[in-house]
Amino acid sequence: MNITKLLGLLLILSIRLHTWVSNYSSMHIDSDNGLTQSNVKSITRLP
Repeated sequence: MNITKLLGLLLILSIRLHTWVSNYSSMHIDSDNGLTQSNVKSITRLP
């Protein structure tokens, strides 16, 4: 495999990874936002 094909493949994979990662969001919840304890036993994905 020549270097051009390898670089093209890496570019495509990095774009796909960026798209996959950007579909997720996170929220920081602490005692100021309603968390009553410092540990979490379950995480639920919201629709």
